[in-house]
Amino acid sequence: MKVNAEKGYRRAVVISLLSIFLSFGLPVGADDDPVLDFYWDKAGRVGRSRDPVETGAVYSFVAVSHYMKIGRKGRVENVDSVRSEYFYSWGKLDSTKTLAGDPGKFKNLDLSVPDIFGFDYIRYFYPNDTGGTDLAIGFDTESAQDPRPVGLLIIDRDRYVLRWMYLFYPKKENYQRYSRSYRFVEVEGLVFPDSVWEVGAKRGIFFSEHYRLETGISDIKVYRER
Repeated sequence: MKVNAEKGYRRAVVISLLSIFLSFGLPVGADDDPVLDFYWDKAGRVGRSRDPVETGAVYSFVAVSHYMKIGRKGRVENVDSVRSEYFYSWGKLDSTKTLAGDPGKFKNLDLSVPDIFGFDYIRYFYPNDTGGTDLAIGFDTESAQDPRPVGLLIIDRDRYVLRWMYLFYPKKENYQRYSRSYRFVEVEGLVFPDSVWEVGAKRGIFFSEHYRLETGISDIKVYRER
């Protein structure tokens, strides 16, 4: 039964990832494409210029997180929730305020966004590009042993602003599998994640704990000097 449950979980993960990638088609192109380099570099520069952490912004937001323990056949066995308000000063976390739930169960909650533009990746376009607002770029490493995240990002074609990002970590300490996904929103000229999804399988002594962590971010406020 355990083997069947594991196969079912893997199948569900593979199907969900394939549905994302196949909607854009199989990757084409490579690093030597000057158009690809242009969009990658532009997205990186725009991303840093609008990153509230990188720019040292003063801001706050409310985050609601749900931790779901996944059992056999992908069934949700238990759900824990917490609602908290976060305050940042000059791009660094200053304080948090619990509004509901037990924060003790979410001590390792991570809402940070990795700067994937700071790495040297093999990059790809996708053939199903319709020429619309969204432009998808895939990025990968040369070795499966490389611990850096790989995946897919979607940017605004004309403004180079991040809209979505899907990350898979081939190797992560104490995990059998680990992936994160982000959706972004613009507030006061800055770009924040307004949704963060995390799916993982933590290694245990006798078995692995499969879980899904979903966080919705709202009430984002940016405080400007007057």
